[in-house]
Amino acid sequence: MVRISPEKQTGHTPSRLLTGVGAVGLMVMLLLLVHCDTDRLWGSRFEAFPLTRSIVIQGTVMDRFQEKPVRGATVRVGDQEALTNFYGEYRLEFYLSTSFDRNKPVDIEVSAENYISFRDRVILDPIDQEMNFQLDYGAPIIGDAVRHVFDNGIAVVQVRLLDYQNDVTEVVLELEYKSDDTPLTISYPMYWIASGDNGIQLFQSEAPIYVSRNFKQYSITATFWIIARDAMGFVTRKEFVQPLDQNRALFLPYTPNDNTQNPTNGFDSPKM
Repeated sequence: MVRISPEKQTGHTPSRLLTGVGAVGLMVMLLLLVHCDTDRLWGSRFEAFPLTRSIVIQGTVMDRFQEKPVRGATVRVGDQEALTNFYGEYRLEFYLSTSFDRNKPVDIEVSAENYISFRDRVILDPIDQEMNFQLDYGAPIIGDAVRHVFDNGIAVVQVRLLDYQNDVTEVVLELEYKSDDTPLTISYPMYWIASGDNGIQLFQSEAPIYVSRNFKQYSITATFWIIARDAMGFVTRKEFVQPLDQNRALFLPYTPNDNTQNPTNGFDSPKM
């Protein structure tokens, strides 16, 4: 009688048979996990919280010296920006980039006409936040300007400036002349006379009442302009209209025939 061993009957060793059964069992378990309720199977629930895609950044932009809102200022965060309203308020919905970029600094710039821009780099947290800014007014502020016409045919123009940076480099007077309704504008340099407190400066210029051009005589009109420039490149221009029969002075004027007078006489509180 011949006995056949299990190996010869199946063609597989016992260990190989067990390995095949284990692989089949693993596949069955994976199918069960895919098609069944894992909450019931494991008795717990796992949720993936989505990352915040955007945050709200809001605040105000104020004038540092005058403590008033800056209207129409541009608040730029990264490549996104918003404008301030009448009250200096802004609201920006900032869209976040990938998680790889979230820990990198973001460029912030706040700018407005005639103001010195504010720049910084910050790391933004992925939550809504408030950012308030203060800007320094950079351009010269032209206050009062008056004209005094003397009997000797000379007109003296005086102006009071306010410059927080104290870096005014040039002040120019533009007088309008006319001849038979033909206008003519001539520029004259203005000279520094005195300085007061808090950036107040006084300037003055002299100009003839009558000028001749191309055999025509021109006389001054009621209109003139003051232009002020500073070292940062800011330029301010302001128009004034003063009737010729109204003579005014901000301080005791210099005249071409009398340079000994004290120019600071009458230099009272600024009227900006």
